[in-house]
Amino acid sequence: MLVIRIDCMERPGIDYYECVNHVYYDKWCFTYYNFVLTTTQYYAIIHIMNIFILDQDPVIAAQSQVNRHVVKMIVESAQMLSTTHRVLDGTLDMRPSKSGKRMVKYYSMADSLLELTLYKAVHHGHPCTKWTMESEDNYNWHWKHFSALCDEYTYRYDKTHSTDTKLRTVLKTPPRRIERLGLTPFALAMKQQSQCITDCPVESYRSYYHTKLDYMPMVWTKRLVPDWFKYDFESTPTALSSVDRATAF
Repeated sequence: MLVIRIDCMERPGIDYYECVNHVYYDKWCFTYYNFVLTTTQYYAIIHIMNIFILDQDPVIAAQSQVNRHVVKMIVESAQMLSTTHRVLDGTLDMRPSKSGKRMVKYYSMADSLLELTLYKAVHHGHPCTKWTMESEDNYNWHWKHFSALCDEYTYRYDKTHSTDTKLRTVLKTPPRRIERLGLTPFALAMKQQSQCITDCPVESYRSYYHTKLDYMPMVWTKRLVPDWFKYDFESTPTALSSVDRATAF
C-alpha cells in the first residue's frame, strides 16, 4: 500500500483525486483509494497488488505476513490466479463497462462452472500477474501461497475466508495452456520503494516490508514476529499501546 501526503489542501474532492491521479497513478497497480483527514494534511492511500515473497517457501511467506495482509492478500492472489485462467484459457471479447460509456475487455470461459466461479480478469499487466502466467511452476507456487494464506486466516481468526470457500479448490488446477518452463525469477512490485530492490527477491521484500511501519500496524496474531523484522516501537508513528504490545507477539 502506498501512502501519499499532500499539504495545504482546503478539502478532499475531485481536484485532490485528479492531483493524485496525475502525479502518482499507475494503471497496472491502482486498485482503489480513500481519504484520511488529519488536522493539517490529507493522505491518499493507494492499495497496490503484490505477492509478498518474504520467504522462498510459499507457506512460510504466508505465515510471515501481518494480520492486515493475511486478510487482504487472499483476494489479491485469487484475482491473479483467476486472471491467469481467463487470459490463458478464456476467449477475449469486448463488453460494455458498468457505466455503459465504453467497451472493455472481457475474458470468458467455455466451462460454465469456471465462468461463474472465477473472479474477473484484472490487472493483466501487473508484474505479479504476468509472473503468475509465465509458467506452471510459478502458478503452482502462487496457489500454494494462496492456500497457505487461507490456512493462516483460519488459524488467526478461527473462521474461513469467503474467497477460500469459493476458489481454493477451483484454482488448484493450473490453466491448460500455461507454459512449462520451471520456476522463473520472482517479480518485484515495489518501484515506489526502489531503494529496497536487490538481486535477492526475499531480501527485497523483507526490506520493503519495513517501509510499512510508517503507516500501518504490524501485528502477527498468534505468531511470533519474524526474526528478520526489526520493530522499533519508540520511533514508529503507528506504535502499539502497551496493552497491544503484550498481545502482538
